[in-house]
Amino acid sequence: MIDLVKRGMLFGLGALDLTQEKVERFVDELVKRGEVAGKERKVAVDELLEGARRTQDEFLKRVRTVVERTVTEVGLPTKADLAKIEERLAALEKKSVKR
Repeated sequence: MIDLVKRGMLFGLGALDLTQEKVERFVDELVKRGEVAGKERKVAVDELLEGARRTQDEFLKRVRTVVERTVTEVGLPTKADLAKIEERLAALEKKSVKR
């Protein structure tokens, strides 16, 4: 039953926008309707929050992968590229000041 509730919760509320308060309100409503036993409340809340965290982590990993691939394909400089350029520029400025 918890898996069904978890799936419904993640779909219904949006896994990326779950807060402790929202999850607790949702589970309290399920307890009132008799869909979750009162003694299962804490377990249900913990499982839903953990599921939301995993979903969010997976989503962010996918977004990072897409962004990194896009940056590479388009040829945009990365932070590392810019840092190297800044180092070279600083070295050149230092040389020109010495002359």
